[in-house]
Amino acid sequence: MLVHSLAAFWLYIDKLGGEAKISIDTDWFYRTFGRATLWFCDRPLNAIRSMGQSILSKEVVFAGKISKHPYVFLEMFRNSIQGKKVTYKELIDRPYNENFYRVR
Repeated sequence: MLVHSLAAFWLYIDKLGGEAKISIDTDWFYRTFGRATLWFCDRPLNAIRSMGQSILSKEVVFAGKISKHPYVFLEMFRNSIQGKKVTYKELIDRPYNENFYRVR
């Protein structure tokens, strides 16, 4: 089989030769679009993600402090209605005592 392939190639060598033509590299468009997509994801999109992460990390810390003291929102609301001058930071930073909120 290999010998037959060699003979066919040898007989048709003149017809298999390339001709001088201009050919368009069709995957050039895909590669260019891929480079642009990679640049967009790496530079501007990553900068937006980093900025959002830095902004939201402060909010996550605040939510974590509030979750340690589940009644802090109610106390904030009650203090604002009564006109007390207690800062929210004092309420959030205060340790949670479960016995304080139990019905006696």
